[in-house]
Amino acid sequence: MDKVLVVSRDVTERKRSEEEVRQSERRFRALIENSSDAIALVNPAGLVLYAGPSTERILGHANENFVGAGFLN
Repeated sequence: MDKVLVVSRDVTERKRSEEEVRQSERRFRALIENSSDAIALVNPAGLVLYAGPSTERILGHANENFVGAGFLN
């Protein structure tokens, strides 16, 4: 006699939550990318992980000079 085990899980709520996170990330990115302020993401060790587009204009240097470098080094 063959046996079959069927497992079913409703992932509707998880999928909805994932889409909400994606939408939130898009809004956040749009705010950062279109901000007129210099915005940078720096980790606890002082390493610059991200610098927004306005950072180049305000500081007068390409973001490549900051991202991956230590902050205030």
